[in-house]
Amino acid sequence: MRTSLDPRFFDKFNRNHIIQAMTYFFIILLIVLMLAALVSQVLSIPGNWIILLLLGLWKGVGSDSPELTGQVFLIMALMAAAGEGLEWGAQLWSGKRYGSSGFGNVGGILGAIIGALLGMPFLFGLGALLGAMAGAYIGCMLVELMRGRPGPEARKAALGVFWGKLFGLCIKLGIGAAIIWIGISHVWPS
Repeated sequence: MRTSLDPRFFDKFNRNHIIQAMTYFFIILLIVLMLAALVSQVLSIPGNWIILLLLGLWKGVGSDSPELTGQVFLIMALMAAAGEGLEWGAQLWSGKRYGSSGFGNVGGILGAIIGALLGMPFLFGLGALLGAMAGAYIGCMLVELMRGRPGPEARKAALGVFWGKLFGLCIKLGIGAAIIWIGISHVWPS
């Protein structure tokens, strides 16, 4: 015996309820994607810019978010640019303060990227953070040693790059979280 749904079942739902449910579903999907972009910064991926791109797509698809204006996008873009600059600046400043050369800082940047990629499969993705930090240290130290610096000086310079990378990443993640907060406050229905 075959049964079918009673058509009156759908009378309980009106079109507005369905649209509202779909809106919340897509907003939650947007939030999840923005959080994934935030975490991707550990891998030296420009997550803050991806967050802006996602919010731009949200606005461009025709969502009902009148508060998400060009001025809000400009503020978030300036925040993202500041995050990038502060991340690199913190690593360069700390590396220089501890005696790293410019080449050592570049070695730390490349080491952080390689370390993050190698560490990604471990600890459910948290290995990328540990890999990035260790990679910054090892990359700087190897470059400084190859340039003929004594071991203790190379280790000190690498330690500076390590702390700068960690501090810069924390700043960039904090700014990314603020961008997400601003985005959610302008996207979530009142």
